[in-house]
Amino acid sequence: MTTWSPRLDRRAHWLALAALVPATEWLRNPADGWVFLLGILALIALVAGVRAGRHGRVVVAAVIALAATLAAAERWVSRVEDQWPAERERRVAAAFQRLQGELHASLKRADKQAEFAVRWADGDRAAAFGELDRALPRGGVETAIAILDPAGMPWAWAGRHRLVPEADGDSITARFSRFYATIESRRHSPSGRVVVASVLVWADSAVPNPERSLAAQFGASAGVQLRVFPPGTAQRGGDIFDYSLMAEGLGKFGFDFACSVLVPTFNDPKDRVALGILGELFRDRPVVGIHALELVWGLGTLHCLSQQEPALPERTHTVAAAG
Repeated sequence: MTTWSPRLDRRAHWLALAALVPATEWLRNPADGWVFLLGILALIALVAGVRAGRHGRVVVAAVIALAATLAAAERWVSRVEDQWPAERERRVAAAFQRLQGELHASLKRADKQAEFAVRWADGDRAAAFGELDRALPRGGVETAIAILDPAGMPWAWAGRHRLVPEADGDSITARFSRFYATIESRRHSPSGRVVVASVLVWADSAVPNPERSLAAQFGASAGVQLRVFPPGTAQRGGDIFDYSLMAEGLGKFGFDFACSVLVPTFNDPKDRVALGILGELFRDRPVVGIHALELVWGLGTLHCLSQQEPALPERTHTVAAAG
């Protein structure tokens, strides 16, 4: 039978303080030696925790959890350092597969919204405005719906239309301008009205709310910057992802996506050194430095800033193209 000793609780606390030293040093300069030292301290803490009180056991559990977390992080860092080409290829392939899934989901979203809106195209106009407004999501990637009369004039609409809706076009198509790229779905009502539902795929940084585009939201979560080109216009080389609507069996248009690397900078002389090193590693794409010093005070930088995009409460009814 084991007996509890308050001295063992104090030892557990001292071991926890000692464990912070290799953990802190590993954060400054990752090395397996610090992980090994922390592992030894965790074993000592485990032995001491057998006879410690409840509070001491909590401290011991925290030391063991810290050691396990650092061991997993060291393994991940080593894998990136030692097998970077294969790891990079795996990440790029996974990112593009995810991007393809999100584009497919956006395509289906536009198609579904067009199918919904065509039910109201020949009904009461005031009711159509209300139903279209309720059909649009309040957050996430920006979408818009418009119902055009046979002459091509807007009859009812909801959302922000970055490009002026056009009655002419395929049932599914991609449209490009200097500032925007969208996916559009069209449906025709019995009376001759045309429903156009659009999803914002890309928006230039100079226009209002570019963060509502699919490219911006995907890039923020993946830690890359996506550039979108009409099919066949992107420069070859680097990581180019082709998405064709023909693959969906729905049209002949598509997109080319190219990646850039976003790097936080901190007004430090070593920023240029870091950007130079990354430029050597990523010779096939731009490396873009973004000032993030003020963000550090919030305990995060670009990834933390972009994890949650707030839903916008305002709902606009406009058919004027922004930008």
